[in-house]
Amino acid sequence: MVLLTLLVFCFVLSAAFDSHAAVASGETVRVGYYPLENYHAENENGEVEGYEADYLSRVSEITGWNIEYVRLASWEKGMEALRNGEIDLLSPSQFTTERDAEFLFSSLPLGKTYGAVMALNTNECIYEDFEAFSHMTFGVEKGSIHSETFAAYASEHQFTPDIMYYKDFESMVEALNAGEIDALVDNIMRTQKTMSLLGRFGTSQYYFMANKNDRVLMSGLNEAMYQIDVESPQFEQELRSRYFPVFDAEILTKEEIEFAQGMRELIVGCPVNTDPVSYLDKESGETAGITRDILDRVAANTGLKFKYEALPAGQVTYEDLRAKGVDLIACVEYNSVNAKSPGVHLSSPYFQAKKVVVCKKDTEFDTEKELTLAIVSGSQTLGTVLKNTYPSFHIVTYETPEQCLEAVKSGEADAMLHNQYSIDRLLQKPRYESLNALAAEGIGDAQSLSPVLYKSGNDTLDEDLSNPLLIKVINKGINNITEDEISKILIDQTTKRRYQFTLGDFIYRYQYMCMAVIAALAAAGCAAAYSMRIKKKNLEILRNSEKQLENITNNINGGVLILQPDRELHLLYANEGFWNLLEYDADRMKQPGQDNYVMYVHEDDKEQLAGLMEKADEGDAGSVSLRLRVRRRDGSYIPALFNGTLAADEQGLIKLYCVIMDISQEVAIQEQLKLEEQKHQLLIDKTEQIVYEIQFAQKEIKTSESFCRKFGWRLMQTYKRLDAAEILSIWRVHPEDQAAFTENFRKSLDGLEDTNITVRLMLADGRALWCSVSQFIMLDSEGNPLEILGLIRDVDRDMREKKNLAEKSRMDPLTGLYNKEAFRRESKEYLRQNLDEECAVLFVDLDHFKNINDLLGHMEGDKAIKDAAQTLKAIFSSQDVVGRFGGDEFCVLVKDITMEALTRKVEWLREKLRCIYSNGKYQVQITASIGVTTSMISGFDLGVLLEHADTALYRSKDAGRNCYTFYGTEE
Repeated sequence: MVLLTLLVFCFVLSAAFDSHAAVASGETVRVGYYPLENYHAENENGEVEGYEADYLSRVSEITGWNIEYVRLASWEKGMEALRNGEIDLLSPSQFTTERDAEFLFSSLPLGKTYGAVMALNTNECIYEDFEAFSHMTFGVEKGSIHSETFAAYASEHQFTPDIMYYKDFESMVEALNAGEIDALVDNIMRTQKTMSLLGRFGTSQYYFMANKNDRVLMSGLNEAMYQIDVESPQFEQELRSRYFPVFDAEILTKEEIEFAQGMRELIVGCPVNTDPVSYLDKESGETAGITRDILDRVAANTGLKFKYEALPAGQVTYEDLRAKGVDLIACVEYNSVNAKSPGVHLSSPYFQAKKVVVCKKDTEFDTEKELTLAIVSGSQTLGTVLKNTYPSFHIVTYETPEQCLEAVKSGEADAMLHNQYSIDRLLQKPRYESLNALAAEGIGDAQSLSPVLYKSGNDTLDEDLSNPLLIKVINKGINNITEDEISKILIDQTTKRRYQFTLGDFIYRYQYMCMAVIAALAAAGCAAAYSMRIKKKNLEILRNSEKQLENITNNINGGVLILQPDRELHLLYANEGFWNLLEYDADRMKQPGQDNYVMYVHEDDKEQLAGLMEKADEGDAGSVSLRLRVRRRDGSYIPALFNGTLAADEQGLIKLYCVIMDISQEVAIQEQLKLEEQKHQLLIDKTEQIVYEIQFAQKEIKTSESFCRKFGWRLMQTYKRLDAAEILSIWRVHPEDQAAFTENFRKSLDGLEDTNITVRLMLADGRALWCSVSQFIMLDSEGNPLEILGLIRDVDRDMREKKNLAEKSRMDPLTGLYNKEAFRRESKEYLRQNLDEECAVLFVDLDHFKNINDLLGHMEGDKAIKDAAQTLKAIFSSQDVVGRFGGDEFCVLVKDITMEALTRKVEWLREKLRCIYSNGKYQVQITASIGVTTSMISGFDLGVLLEHADTALYRSKDAGRNCYTFYGTEE
């Protein structure tokens, strides 16, 4: 008998243990699915995809489960399969009391849905045409939760629906296709491609359902869903936008459609000084840009008709707008000041951008200093917003962005503020290469439309423009523009519209070279004049040396010519080297029509010779040097250097004495070097990894452009010294990482090995960014540091994720308190270091907690646990160690506290944990039993403290619960 009792006890204990075990990683969880487009359906490869599949993919990443999908015929078959244990999970399940009595629901919903009125695409009824609804027949599924909400929807909008009831959704679809009903009412997620949406109502949430016996499975699922909710709060919205865009689509009502169709053509005033946001197209003479492209989409979405009118730079008044007949103003900043301004009625923002600050390179933008900030005039409210944001700034206005940039260059202003896209384009101009753009924290640049409400006068509202329907229609048109459409517009107006360098840009970039060329030409003129004076003296020497010169020049890679400076540049003399260069025989010169130089020059290069001939006609002698392409016998062209001098012979006739050199190899090498340099620079500038060079001989540091993009500030190029201390200040290393960074740099200087270190570098706005810094040393022949090549990679996200994961591994996922293991580690460390401080340990157990789970459900049980955790956090200091030991049991290590203060806190805790939970049918009161011990009684060994606190807890339970007991006393 005793043996039988023992076996039964072991069996019960084993079952209890199994019921609390977690579903292990690698276990298979069966999920039922049935035809429900975009939620869970098979693709062409037989794989299940959709909203639920993406959600469960995230769940499996957290739990390690293998998700196995089980195909079912319908929702009803799914319910039956769940009852029979053929599947483990089923969704989308909307909560009802009947289902709650039979199944387990997840603690959190995995999405929301609406009731919807759906008709075939051939139905001409307009969205929410309630007058037409009164003459239509609607299909509703028997027992559907949408039946009551649809009735409320009809009552609210005053139409009386004719309703026919069907056993399931499939039957309703058949009736709809057969023409028995005009529309059906069901979950919006069941909208099919052949259907259009006529109405939405009754927002509700849906959940996962599991069998009542699968509490362990549901517990694991709940924990995963909590983690997704905390880590990715936008995950649900992203899935809904991807798979069910109809959820958030803003459909025009009948009234709105008729209003848009009857509205006159509206003139939209667009400022044209913010390329690419809004500008004047030089070819068409019309306004263009991001604003125009987006508003064209708004017109297409709504049926409104827009005509665009350019607004000049500078301040535009209401009188200016009336004079141009403007109905709507574009590029109005969406801010609180504009929203409160009379005569302004803002639409939703049609374009979201940022303001950026532009200042000189190597200049920090300190918002605490009294700076002069330049802005473009035209917005009457931006100055007010800036004054509120930066009260110490002095705001000055200019008519155009270029004037603002010039003010910053000249020092009239310390910085300017403007739209990020417009500034990016302007800063491509060489004249602004000394300026740098920084993010302006807290200053957005959302742009909207506003009607000119008082178009006809200050006291009279325009009937059409002040109609609330106008803004409603415009807002729906804006909100229905997809992210993909916005992205395409931005790419078309930025990446594809590359900035075209002008002649002025070229002159500015190469201004010093141009000055040098002018000086060289002047020097050449002086030299030519001097040369003319000595030409006659050297003519005799030239004759005597002609034969010797011919022998020499025949051996160079080119030729020597004497040309008649007429239109064809007839050849008076050409050595063999010239004809060899062109791969002809020297006799060719004697052939008729082959004795002019121009015929061998490429058509595109002949213009360069025209000026030379004009100088000869005017008797202006001098030296020339040209690069010309000359034609060989096979028709190919080679680049050649044409160096010549116009000089008079002994008879005073002007001739052109020339040397022709083949420079094919040099040109090819230069082009290859230029191409390689462009490739190298492109790779460096476009990669997000930052490349830098430290050149010790020149005391210079060079970085790729990605350095400024990443950190928001630039390094100086030249330094007085480049030792470890100087490098430390240059990189702006976080104070806590400076010692390690300095040691790492010294290792690089020793030249023994390549180094790598992960440290925090400071951004311009004061934030720290975790970076991996790798350095490769180059030494000279004597082993001295010559140059360091470095690579900086942004590893901030990885470092923070590791830290978050480490932190999460210490925390109880439901309450955010320390878990059991972390509580023990933290407490042991404190006790080891603080043997001279009085401390206490509390065990807290919630009385009657099981009744909540049994009578009110696990969702309410989870709520009670979280409420208790919040109470513990509120009563005990953030310095104390508060943990959840599992179930409804908590433990607290209270640091450095007197007995009197401890007693007050324990009494307060007992009172605050007394709570009542109810679901309308059942009511459960929760109290707490508490056991306490102190280091004065139990010492500083954590095991002893926990054991004594646990003993005191059980004394509290034996005393009738809802009380506390101090170990070593009878209280």
